[in-house]
Amino acid sequence: MEDKFLQYIQSRPKSAKSGSNYVSGINSISKKFLDQNLFSITSPKIVEKIIFDLENNDKFMTENSKGHNMYLRAIKHYKNFLSENQDLNRNKISSLSEKQITNMPYYEGNTIERTIIQKSRNRNIVKQVKEGDNYTCKGCGFYFYNKIVEVHHLIPLSNMDGEKQIKKEDLITLCPNCHAIAHLLLNEDEKYKNRKILIDKLQEIYKLNK
Repeated sequence: MEDKFLQYIQSRPKSAKSGSNYVSGINSISKKFLDQNLFSITSPKIVEKIIFDLENNDKFMTENSKGHNMYLRAIKHYKNFLSENQDLNRNKISSLSEKQITNMPYYEGNTIERTIIQKSRNRNIVKQVKEGDNYTCKGCGFYFYNKIVEVHHLIPLSNMDGEKQIKKEDLITLCPNCHAIAHLLLNEDEKYKNRKILIDKLQEIYKLNK
């Protein structure tokens, strides 16, 4: 990534002469202020967060001032490079044929940042329901040493407006597969909010695919 960034900087008329200085600056920042080399990060959002943290770091800002703001400029250029590189990759992929996409190399393991908002769950009632159902899926009968099974809400939490009281009768123990199917069924018809109707349908599906 370091070499690609240097090429990116050298291709820009206003900053071409500063390319090697920016690369050295980023490596210096990585050693002094970060837990990893900045060039190992490929998410512009994470780099943006790093910029925010560094701007609130007095030691960094003092050193940045001594370098005439070069360190901060270098990181911001790197963030812009990553953003433009992401857009370029998206455009390339959208113009490829299905055969070309199938033969493309795929990579995983990048560090990415996500913000997730989810409804809170009560662990105590979840445990009680699993114990009451003997940690066994009510749809297909799956059991594995009191593990893996999940608790399905007959009335989805996403449908609730704020915090509501939950009863054990509103919950049912399902394996991950039956749990996913239960949500698909509910998307098709609200009758599957009924405990018996849902269990009967899940058992029917299990028997058909046994």
